[in-house]
Amino acid sequence: MNKRLTKRYPSPNIPETIQVSPQIAIQEFFENQTPIKPPKLLDINDVSPDPEGIIELAENGSWEKVAKLSRILSLKNKDSPVNFLKYKLCQLQALKKSNNKQKINAILEKIGNLDRPKYRYEYYPKTYPNKKGSMVPFSLRVFSSENYHSIGKTQETISQLYLLHSKCVREIELCRTFIKNFSKKNKKKEEQEEEEEEEDQENENENETQKQKEKEKQTEKEKEKMGETLDIINSYEKQFSENYSPIVKSSQYHFQKKINSKTIRLIFDGYDIDIFEFETIEEAAKMEKILKIRGQWMLFSLTNYHLIEGNVELVSRHLTEIYEQFPKDPVIISMIGRVHLRIGDLVTSNKMFRKVEELTSKNSFYSKLNSAYSKIHEHEYKGAFSIFKELYEKDPNDHLIINNYSIILLYQANVEKAIQILEDFIRRNPRKNLSNVIARNLCIFYRLSFKNFQYKILVLENISKIYHPSNFDYTIFNEFLK
Repeated sequence: MNKRLTKRYPSPNIPETIQVSPQIAIQEFFENQTPIKPPKLLDINDVSPDPEGIIELAENGSWEKVAKLSRILSLKNKDSPVNFLKYKLCQLQALKKSNNKQKINAILEKIGNLDRPKYRYEYYPKTYPNKKGSMVPFSLRVFSSENYHSIGKTQETISQLYLLHSKCVREIELCRTFIKNFSKKNKKKEEQEEEEEEEDQENENENETQKQKEKEKQTEKEKEKMGETLDIINSYEKQFSENYSPIVKSSQYHFQKKINSKTIRLIFDGYDIDIFEFETIEEAAKMEKILKIRGQWMLFSLTNYHLIEGNVELVSRHLTEIYEQFPKDPVIISMIGRVHLRIGDLVTSNKMFRKVEELTSKNSFYSKLNSAYSKIHEHEYKGAFSIFKELYEKDPNDHLIINNYSIILLYQANVEKAIQILEDFIRRNPRKNLSNVIARNLCIFYRLSFKNFQYKILVLENISKIYHPSNFDYTIFNEFLK
């Protein structure tokens, strides 16, 4: 196998200090094809020095410039703690895109304890009169909590996320209590008005028929009021599920939150607030929807970290909670089934996969994908290969299908084909298709196939830098180039 691949991809004897230029990398990787032009990234001078400028840079993929502009604006807003923390959160998320752990840790250390008095509105009575609560964006609390995992303290991450989940649960109850009391207050007021009307009617000696009509009319009003309350609460469901829900991306097993321009925009649009100042049902209902989605987000994250830690019992418990909240979502139910498959709970995984078939069909994309994962678990690689090949032929641009198809080819000792489909996938659109996962798997295939695999990896690293100059985790190449 190595000889065949070496002939197909001849690699010279490369000294350890070899440097591959971008020009050579383009020629080597694209061979005789015309490469797609690298992206034209915006500079901070090309955008306005404000939140919209940061969002524009994020949409352009200029994450290095997002971090730079966010830092500049944070320094300009030192006297405005609310804006300072928002800009720092933008900077942290941008640095996360390139896995710059050193800078992230330095910034978080400088920010310090998020519960310190200086991050509360009461600390600035002249600037924020009559305003109470924390000015720390909720997403910053999550970011800070999850950062412990990146420095090897996963249990601390889990502890912090549980605290945030409990916070969401408590505050949801506050919203519901407010809505309930507000509704009771209105009902009591209506009852008093009804009694007054009845007294007036008696004083005026109105006949019994007129009394009955007034009572029926009042009952209809009460029902209408209750209906309006329910409509107000329900009207936010779609709005917040579309505009605020954390982006949950399914990998084979994990639930992951993805950073992109949408998460940057959410920092500035008011959904990331962490205070409870409402006087109407509308405001309380709005906050309840935000809190419900935050609580779901925390469940996704906790499931992921328990999975990393191998805590099967807690993984199973949280998956049950997630399923209860998303009983008709085939994507999430499929992920739940795959996680149960991984931890060896075949009864539950099969139950989840059957549920997906009921919601979609036996021949749907999700059902076929679940079937393929089941066959991999049972070491039926031939059957899994047939399914992934079919899915690949239907959609050769799906990241999940491409990645798994290449792995199945590896299991079948066809590394040459695995390399070919991944390289062709990247060539079609390097900006869109070259992800950290795809790059890492391709590096593994190179190492298995080439005597001088470092050369191919250096070429791929250069391609990554050309098409992803500011939002790629280049450290993945280091483990293969040591």
